[in-house]
Order: sequence, then C-alpha cells, then structure tokens
Amino acid sequence: MTKSDLYKLPLIIPTRNIVRDEISDVLKLDQTKLNIMATNNLPSNAYELLKAGNYYMLGIQGIVNSFHDPELTFIPFSPHKDTGHVLAWRKNTVVTPVMEKFLQEFADQAENS
Repeated sequence: MTKSDLYKLPLIIPTRNIVRDEISDVLKLDQTKLNIMATNNLPSNAYELLKAGNYYMLGIQGIVNSFHDPELTFIPFSPHKDTGHVLAWRKNTVVTPVMEKFLQEFADQAENS
C-alpha cells in the first residue's frame, strides 16, 4: 500500500488536530484530499465500523491489539516514527490507592513494551 492509496480509502482519523497533523507530516499527506468519513477520540468507538469492513482507521501501533479481534490487522507505515508521551498530574496531589494501582499498572505496561 502506498500513501496515494490512502486518498481512495474511506478513513476514520483521530479527532485531535495535533495527532492528525503528525500523521500528515510523517506521511506527507494533504489532509484536504483524504476521504475522511469519521473522526474519533476513542478507537473502540470505531470498532463496529472497522469490523464491518467499510472503513480504515489511521492510528498508532497497539490499538488493534486492544480489540482482541484476529480479523483486524495493523499495517505499519514507512518510515517508522516514534513519539514520546508523558503522564502528569497536579503538584501536591494525594495519591489514592486507586491512583497508586493505576500508576503501577502503567509502569508495568511501560516496562513490557
């Protein structure tokens, strides 16, 4: 698949402009020429559209794994692009047991990826 193929596909793309702009920049795409059928901020909201086979979603590696569906496939673009993320919260916040569990799960996932 080439980037020109993307212009022909009915796409579901991220709602956030910063993510769309990053994808467009890396792939050198003209967003105005894309066949954007929907936007989403939670990939799981697009699951039924993807499952029906009528749409294609631009997203990050690992998203398709969250669906646990062997019929959906992630196809990486080239060149490979890594980005960084941060987890932040307000100073002097009391860390509750639930928050502590979340942070531990997050740290465990980060170590295993």
